[in-house]
Amino acid sequence: MKPVADIRVENLLSLIQRAGGQRELADLIKKAPAQVSQWATRAPNSATGKPRTIGHNSARQIEIALNLPVGWMDCD
Repeated sequence: MKPVADIRVENLLSLIQRAGGQRELADLIKKAPAQVSQWATRAPNSATGKPRTIGHNSARQIEIALNLPVGWMDCD
């Protein structure tokens, strides 16, 4: 079973492609383009060194913004 963090990144990459790019998706979900980029590349958090992941609240916000079913970001 894949970790939910991996599934969310795969789904994010799919949404980026559908939207036409990171900036376009960021505009749709009302997030900074840098945030979307950090999620997509799993950029390390400068404070912890751990890869940035899409948290539960952010996943739900993305689903709401794009009129996706609740839990869509967590489905493989």
